[in-house]
Amino acid sequence: MPLPQRHPSLSAERTLSGRRYDQELFDDVRLRAGHKLKFSDAGLHSRRFASMVIEEPLWLKREAEYAEHFRVLLEQAIVDRLPRAPTGIFMSGGLDSTSVAAMAVRTAKTRSLPLDLRAFTVGYQPLFDDGETVLTSYAAQHIGIPLEIVSGASYLPYMNWNELAGQMPEPCHALQVAKFRRLANHSQIALNGYGGDGIMTGQSWPYLAWLLQRGRFAKVACDFGGYVLTHGHIPPLRAGLRSVLRKCFKRAAPVDAYPLWLALQFEKELGLRGSPREPVNEEKIHPWHPIGYEMLNGDWALVLESEDPAWTGVAVESRAPFLDRRLQRFLLRIPPVPLCVSKEILRRAMKGLLPPPRAWAPLSAAREGPSRHSVHV
Repeated sequence: MPLPQRHPSLSAERTLSGRRYDQELFDDVRLRAGHKLKFSDAGLHSRRFASMVIEEPLWLKREAEYAEHFRVLLEQAIVDRLPRAPTGIFMSGGLDSTSVAAMAVRTAKTRSLPLDLRAFTVGYQPLFDDGETVLTSYAAQHIGIPLEIVSGASYLPYMNWNELAGQMPEPCHALQVAKFRRLANHSQIALNGYGGDGIMTGQSWPYLAWLLQRGRFAKVACDFGGYVLTHGHIPPLRAGLRSVLRKCFKRAAPVDAYPLWLALQFEKELGLRGSPREPVNEEKIHPWHPIGYEMLNGDWALVLESEDPAWTGVAVESRAPFLDRRLQRFLLRIPPVPLCVSKEILRRAMKGLLPPPRAWAPLSAAREGPSRHSVHV
């Protein structure tokens, strides 16, 4: 999101609730996606004016149809974002960005589209044994695209900040800008794998509760029982039980406690003590994908904003095929078990386009030891 331009009339001070505030404090206000902010003498008020829809569940006759439909939507999302010019992609050794790259290459071949795709990744050798670069190199070789490695070993946090401070609203790792500058030598478009870590990592507990509340015990036995038979364990519920137990038996972490270092006068003027640190959540809750739905309605917008050319100062546009609205609406309607456990639907859709997980083992294990033997997600 481009940063708002400063208007000359905003330099004056106003009175708000009996106190005087410099209007410049409100110049670069950041809002969650789909919200609007109203500022008046009565105070600040924000409200949502748009959000992702919550639709009826999608039940297909064959489970294979979900992956087939997903693959069609992903292909279209990538085609709509592919320029007829050189293109870059920020690629890691994970499943999301490599899938975007592989699908882009496949789509260009099947549709006879021109494609000049180059992958970019950050490497940290010789600072430490960087197995991520090994995985990314192997993926790029398998897909058939060149790879450029941006060295991050010599970058300290916030180095060269004096150079960047004039253009960026918040402190940022200089490496973030460096990788965009490197990609700009090849293209003005940067694809990425953003969006894969939302709905496709899924939650099993909301889906289980939804089925039990409606008495669909046969569906519980089919989906959850089938998962146990296939994988040998129950799907991760992600119900927040660990957090509840931690709060019951442990003291609050320092970061969650009220900050005692705040000046008393500042605390008194703003009425901080006793007030909630976060606004009351009045958002809709998705019955199957609450975490993924919440991320779509706010979190991803903040990530994409930090890669906008107005923020980085580099003429490179960031594009995220997985965040395509058509694709996300489809994902919000599909059963989380087994399709949204460990990105199962993506693995099925990409079968044959990426090397099998075992093919990654010799390279990653040789560099990193026994802790990571396959593509991490």
